[in-house]
Amino acid sequence: MINIYITLTKDDNINELIVKGHSNFDKKGKDIVCASVSTLVQSAYLTILGLYKSKNIESLIKYKENDFSFFIESIPYELQKELKGITLFLITGLIEIEKKYKEYLKIDIKRS
Repeated sequence: MINIYITLTKDDNINELIVKGHSNFDKKGKDIVCASVSTLVQSAYLTILGLYKSKNIESLIKYKENDFSFFIESIPYELQKELKGITLFLITGLIEIEKKYKEYLKIDIKRS
């Protein structure tokens, strides 16, 4: 099972995301649950990183490769609107996958 832990700020922006485990829905290369989660999470991370790079503040994002996780130390005011859109897009996509594949994906969302 894939377990995803998301921590949101009081303004509903993503603050931390941790992905652990494997869905084991199918064999490697055919696992649509894993592929869907990976696509959403990596796209969100790379988009956020791109926003931060455009402001030369990418050092505020801490990334760990073991499983997959990132932590945003600080959210500048001028990036809050874009980050909120990315957060909503990511969570909506993950929740829809979880609805269809409950036995393979669990999402835990909390506020910091």
